[in-house]
Amino acid sequence: MQADNTVWPLYQKIYNQLSSDIASGVYLPGSRVPSEKELSTQYGVSRITSKRALEKLVEEGLIERVPGKGSFVRDATSGEKSSSVSSLGKDSLIGVILADFADSFGTRLLYWIESRCRELGYSIILRRSQDDNALEEQSIQELLRLGVKGIIIMPVHGEFYSETILRLVLDKFPLVFVDRQLEGLEASFVGTDCVAAAQRGVDYLFELGHRSISFISPKSAHTSTIEARLDGFVRGHAEHGIAIDRDILITDLEMIVSLDYFKTKHEKDILRVQELLSSHGEISAVFAEEFNVALVVHEAARRIGLQVPQDLSILCVDYPYFALGPILYTHIRQYEDRMGSIAAEMIVKKINENGPVEKVLLPFELIYGLSTVKIS
Repeated sequence: MQADNTVWPLYQKIYNQLSSDIASGVYLPGSRVPSEKELSTQYGVSRITSKRALEKLVEEGLIERVPGKGSFVRDATSGEKSSSVSSLGKDSLIGVILADFADSFGTRLLYWIESRCRELGYSIILRRSQDDNALEEQSIQELLRLGVKGIIIMPVHGEFYSETILRLVLDKFPLVFVDRQLEGLEASFVGTDCVAAAQRGVDYLFELGHRSISFISPKSAHTSTIEARLDGFVRGHAEHGIAIDRDILITDLEMIVSLDYFKTKHEKDILRVQELLSSHGEISAVFAEEFNVALVVHEAARRIGLQVPQDLSILCVDYPYFALGPILYTHIRQYEDRMGSIAAEMIVKKINENGPVEKVLLPFELIYGLSTVKIS
């Protein structure tokens, strides 16, 4: 499998790195990013490839290109050239905290949050938690110090809830959970109906004739989306009267939210999946809880001589929206545009009207790719 070359075209790798550098502050608002020529030299690619990466950054609203001068990071907090928070007017600021974002999930979500907030007269300040409790706490405190009027957050999950988030909920501070929710808290939420989505995915694998289906995910740590997808997986089996073999499930991969994951920290996960597939030859399909899990499963299969989909079908949640060529993986597509827009509308309503708690579960779409096949 040449996953990195096929799923991630060269321009996409450049885009991923630059968007990460922008989000983490390597390139600040107003600063110049490398030119087409500089990028082509740095990555050893053609200028057409580097130009495509820059064009995508423009499409996503991360940079603007100034003829004769270069490409510069847009100020996402204001939509204007000034990067001064004080010039924005604190009454118009909304904080956004995401675990991270990638083309498979998150980039379009962020785009639509920012776009809809701007239409409603608000500007966003972005922070990434990288699914780390300490970073999440730091991000919340920074946003509050900057005077944001509300926060849209993809919460970090763990054994215990954040005390700061609990306090914000109790104080009725405008807060909207996106993609993930903290069960039991009276806070607004918008996300995909993950139970129904996972159940549809399992149903499709059963329709193809598969009976021994593995479920593979990162550590749950009480993450609502992972738990909901596992619930849907279980319900799908129950509806078909098929018992689940717990020995072929992996629900604790070490995967973390990091662009360095596939460089340094993925080998342990690949070996675990490789061992599972080697010792359980009856497995004919895998439900991968997210796109990166699908890549790990595919690589593990390749190492032991299994071909996808001839020997092993893979179905996953999310897939790079801008990937070129045929769709490699059959997957559940989430409607990030609706999720982002609704989250923005919810938070503005909470700010302006102190509106009621709302819970919105969005539909999804099953997209057919090359990674699944009917078996006899």
